[in-house]
Amino acid sequence: MSEVAPETIVRIMLPPGVAEGTVSEALFKALKWPLGEGDRALAEGVAVAQRSELTGIMANLLPQYEQHYHLLGDAIRRRRGKPRQEAIAAQQKLKGQVQWQLRTHIYRYYRDQFGAGKQIAGSAKPIDRAEEEIIRRVANSEAQYALNAMLDAETGEYQVALERRGVLYGNALDELKWLGWLYGDLSNDRFVAWKTNPAEHCISCLYLAGELDWLQADIADRAAGRPSGEATATEQRLLDIIAAAKPTQGGRWGTGVYRAQELVRMAIVPQSGRLTCTTNCKCHLEEAVRPAGKTKQKEQREPFVDLRQKVPTMLQRETEAAEREKLAERAEVKWRHERQPRAKVE
Repeated sequence: MSEVAPETIVRIMLPPGVAEGTVSEALFKALKWPLGEGDRALAEGVAVAQRSELTGIMANLLPQYEQHYHLLGDAIRRRRGKPRQEAIAAQQKLKGQVQWQLRTHIYRYYRDQFGAGKQIAGSAKPIDRAEEEIIRRVANSEAQYALNAMLDAETGEYQVALERRGVLYGNALDELKWLGWLYGDLSNDRFVAWKTNPAEHCISCLYLAGELDWLQADIADRAAGRPSGEATATEQRLLDIIAAAKPTQGGRWGTGVYRAQELVRMAIVPQSGRLTCTTNCKCHLEEAVRPAGKTKQKEQREPFVDLRQKVPTMLQRETEAAEREKLAERAEVKWRHERQPRAKVE
């Protein structure tokens, strides 16, 4: 018979005036957060290094693919018979290899960055199955976007340099850091604040931070500086969006403070591709305390929707018409892989 380890009983003497619930909660967090400040700082450094590594990989891989793909394309056009078939096979092999590299690198770095985010939050728990599924979905969405970049490299139809795109992929990696940071501690009483960058911020981030008044005042100042004193058509569209969004900005208190669980349900964090600024986002999250006072609205339970989608009907129709025309032009080219939008993160 196997031996059963004896039970260990720990008695805690509480000073007068200390509630048992407070001590129990502190002990629970101590067991849930085994990492100290030094380990958290180390994880932060790892996250920065991983972002730099993926940036370098993507900034080099895409231009190299473009160069090799077109060199083989030239060989296909010049050759005939068996040499031509060999060049075609080499081009297809190159494409498959690069697709594999993109998917492998993205998933690996996304998983590692999520883990670093959990450690920054103080959690040393390994990634569980539910978190693996979250990482897989976000990584698949980003890999699909990377395959779009491969198509641009093949056709030459791009405006942003492929090297520059590498930086964007590095920025996107921080979305996983923040997701891991949230999942690292989903205690009911954990509150976090959305903090904007003073020098650069978009309408989505201002909405999440509860700072749409800043953008509204900036537009008013610009309009006042014109002889007409009126806003442009684009500015007026922004003002319309702001007016509709202000009542629900900044979460329950309107200050940009959320429960960690609330942001998880909203599936939105800094550097997310669903923000107006997408991966160029310069915002960050900070630990916060529950604001005093009454809440102005219920806690959000639906995924965040980019404010740009809340545009006047006429403008939306014009945009859709232009997009259909663009797709019709590309339909003339036979691509084995079709462009796909970024999938929503659940």
